[in-house]
Amino acid sequence: MVSLREQWNEQARERQREISARKTETVALLQEANQERVRVAQQQKALAIELKNQLAQFHEQLETSVGNWRQETQEQLINLEETRTANAQQQREALFNFRRQLTADVWGETESDSLKVEENTPFVA
Repeated sequence: MVSLREQWNEQARERQREISARKTETVALLQEANQERVRVAQQQKALAIELKNQLAQFHEQLETSVGNWRQETQEQLINLEETRTANAQQQREALFNFRRQLTADVWGETESDSLKVEENTPFVA
């Protein structure tokens, strides 16, 4: 027959084994949770680095696009100015020829004996 004290000691040892088993299980779960936390943190860090790199690449592409747009716009402005200047010159020449022809028609002169009309001379009828 087992004494009461031995039973009590056996129950205490059993409780200690259960507590020890729970501690071991808890430590394992905490280690697993910590490893998962570290893995998630590493993934987030990698994603943050990738996002930063993509943002830097986008910024470079944006600067390149803006630079190209500015250059194209400047070229278009230069072309427009050249076209405007050429059109103005053509209009001056057409007006000069019109004045000369009108003077010749009014005075009945031919081109060879008509008075020379300077480019900036206003027409006087």
